[in-house]
Amino acid sequence: MWNVRGACRDLFLTHAKEIVTTQHPDIFIFLETKSDASRGREVMKFLNYDDCRAIRPADKRGGIWLFWKNSVDLIDFDAENNHFHSLFHFKNLGKEAMVTGLHAPSNSGARHMFWRNMQEDLPPPNSPWLVLGDFNEVTAQSEKKGGRPFRPSQCSDLVNFMDDAGLVDLGFNGCPYTWTNARHGATLFKRDSIVLWLIQCKEVWLSHPQFSEFFVSNWKPPTNDFLQGRDKFLSSISNWNHNIFGNLKNKKKNIMARIEGIQISLSKHYSRFLVNVEADLLQELNEIYKKERIIWAQKAGINWRKFGDFNTRYFHTLAKIKKSKGKILTLKNDAGFWITDNNELKNLATTYFTKLFTTSHSCGNLNSSSISNIRLTENEKRLLSAKVTLEEVHHNLFCMDPIKSPGPDGIQPIFFQRHWTELGDSIYRFCLSCFDKGAVPLDINHSYVALIPKNSAPTNIS
Repeated sequence: MWNVRGACRDLFLTHAKEIVTTQHPDIFIFLETKSDASRGREVMKFLNYDDCRAIRPADKRGGIWLFWKNSVDLIDFDAENNHFHSLFHFKNLGKEAMVTGLHAPSNSGARHMFWRNMQEDLPPPNSPWLVLGDFNEVTAQSEKKGGRPFRPSQCSDLVNFMDDAGLVDLGFNGCPYTWTNARHGATLFKRDSIVLWLIQCKEVWLSHPQFSEFFVSNWKPPTNDFLQGRDKFLSSISNWNHNIFGNLKNKKKNIMARIEGIQISLSKHYSRFLVNVEADLLQELNEIYKKERIIWAQKAGINWRKFGDFNTRYFHTLAKIKKSKGKILTLKNDAGFWITDNNELKNLATTYFTKLFTTSHSCGNLNSSSISNIRLTENEKRLLSAKVTLEEVHHNLFCMDPIKSPGPDGIQPIFFQRHWTELGDSIYRFCLSCFDKGAVPLDINHSYVALIPKNSAPTNIS
């Protein structure tokens, strides 16, 4: 269960996905979604749940979503504006249990009436019942810190409801407080919720504040030649990636552990310093989530900017589909036998394409009388013999897709596009040299040839 305080916020999906990935809940309840059922169904699909129910918000306030997976069956569902009752059959246990999700009113009068109504509508005795939600209430001084002193009378209706229903507080793990008013000095903490890496240049490197300086430095004098600068970059990028950029998974794990420690410490005594540190760590965590999205989008071979910032699972799925579609694990040879060995598959493909691009026809003498008298105009001759210009090189570089078709060196066009101001002269002089010599250096002219299957399950190369 999670009080999201608005399910349309930019970072909501990222944090929700993290919870699902780490906790694996079969049933997930969202409170204060401030969103309708259509948004709920979108989120349900994104988080890979199988079905959902939604309570609409009232005047852009409130709203509850209930998500569940096929490991449980929903038998019955009844909802009011701020709570619901659901009856689930748990397949692994072979039993049924009622699950109630609620968001108690923030107004004290309405909240007292809410608990009285709940007390009058109890399930049959001995029925398995789980009640969870945002109670907007505490039942002891130990459940809050700061603010006004606790008064037993303020929670009397909640206590009566719990006693009559025979409900027991299941306790908690982690930080004892789940809410803060975030005010400087007079901070109030409350526990009012029950909550049950192929070297390919990575586009995400461009987001690191030290990458541009590192990248451009490889072409600075005396290493002014384009090819020398490229080779220098390729020989040093692995070390930079490991020691400067770092492992995102480990960084995320460390940051989350530090945040948890800070929250536990804040629950014991308020510290403005720790509040500021927590805010900085949350910002770092959000930056890591963004970097992970960029990495998976690049693996999928698509421009993540066209699909929004919050589709990590979409990019992940596309990358997996792209990888699986490109794999050929077995083929039949000319004799009709299945081949599974990788080296034999390579030889089979090489032999086929060698024959395909080889002819048995002999060369004939070309009859010059059949050639039409085609001549170039003086202007066409001038254009063909003219030197390539800086503007032409710039135009063609920026016509390339930023993240598509890296060669064996793994450097994609976006790296040179982003640093044209610093490297444009070196790139231009290299292109000019190729035109003057009439040849491109072999090591930079290498490229990948991808054999793409025309159907989902090929049996022969044909």
